[in-house]
Amino acid sequence: MKISGRKSVGRSTPMQGASSRGANRPPEDSTPKLDSIGPSFGVSISGASQLLASARTTIATMPDVRIERVDEVRLSLDDGSYHVESRVLAKRMVDEALRESARQGRRRS
Repeated sequence: MKISGRKSVGRSTPMQGASSRGANRPPEDSTPKLDSIGPSFGVSISGASQLLASARTTIATMPDVRIERVDEVRLSLDDGSYHVESRVLAKRMVDEALRESARQGRRRS
């Protein structure tokens, strides 16, 4: 994100109609004009930020579950053709347990 504007930061200038004697009272017309209240700023969002925002929107609209894959597995379970490699399953379970243990260890440090 890029913010640009005039370089009048640091010093304040009294608003039109303000004086040291009447500092606690608003002037008769207390609505300042937009061009008289101070520096103007512009905000622009970089291309990377725009791409990230677009990706977040796209991900938010995607389903959390792949319905086609769920249906495929359900049919395989129903007809008895679903097969799981026990060694692959065991390895994945151990790997996940180690990752979880490492995450919990980092939180305690």
